[in-house]
Amino acid sequence: MKTIYLLFILFATACANSNDLESKEAQETTAFVTNDTIPPVRDTVSKKPVTSCMVPIGHSRFDHRFGVNIYETPKTLRYTLDMHYRSLNVTDTPKIPKLWYLAGCTG
Repeated sequence: MKTIYLLFILFATACANSNDLESKEAQETTAFVTNDTIPPVRDTVSKKPVTSCMVPIGHSRFDHRFGVNIYETPKTLRYTLDMHYRSLNVTDTPKIPKLWYLAGCTG
């Protein structure tokens, strides 16, 4: 019986408190700060890879490797990928999205 009484008091106390977020009104004017500081074109493009990874695969007798080298391009947020798998060499240019646009932010 004490447990039911304590639960009733807890429930009554939780429901009695008013939520401050509901009582506040929104302001008439809202200021948005835009901070687009990433330039669309790089000033200097490095010829060295930004990052690289080389992993041996398969049996140790064979010199089979999987490797990726990532290079900068003149455009910002664009890179060149050089991938190597055994005797297969592939070059691709993926575009990395601006993550703040995907998150719904305005800046």
